[in-house]
Amino acid sequence: MNSLYKIYLRYQALKSALKSTKLYLRYAQFKEELEDQKLNRICVGQDRMGNKFYQYYSYYGLPTRREIRFKDDKERIVNDLAYYDWLYKRIEQPPTEEQVELFYKQEQLRFQKAREWDEQQEKMMLAFYEQRKLREEQYKKAFIEQKNINTNSEVYAEIVNNSEDKQQSQKDQWQPKSKR
Repeated sequence: MNSLYKIYLRYQALKSALKSTKLYLRYAQFKEELEDQKLNRICVGQDRMGNKFYQYYSYYGLPTRREIRFKDDKERIVNDLAYYDWLYKRIEQPPTEEQVELFYKQEQLRFQKAREWDEQQEKMMLAFYEQRKLREEQYKKAFIEQKNINTNSEVYAEIVNNSEDKQQSQKDQWQPKSKR
């Protein structure tokens, strides 16, 4: 059992060493070309994530379906949207390399603007919270002052009398029309 494991480890080491050689890379490319011919497909492009996009054709040479082959089969998420419109048949022709580069530049500008906007929003929120804190402190001071006024009985009695006088004068001003 132990000797089988040692043989397996040597095989894995040899396999990884061969993968880095030019000969293996040529073999892998040749194998991929044979598979493309067998499946009647053409690789139309590759995004910066390493995912490949394929156009399949029917027996008569008509385009049938479009497919993405992920570089890593464990993560099957389309993070790169350069070929998105072509993949979901919103446009007929796959994007050219110039269009893909332009898309990446525009995407970079969008990210930069988004970061600037986020920073601006964060500054605005900090200013808002500081202003709200100052207002809360002002309200607390005013509340404490009013509470102190209410505890002083002479001032409180004067305020109550003034408010009762106002209410009475308002009642006197408004008289309903008498019925005839």
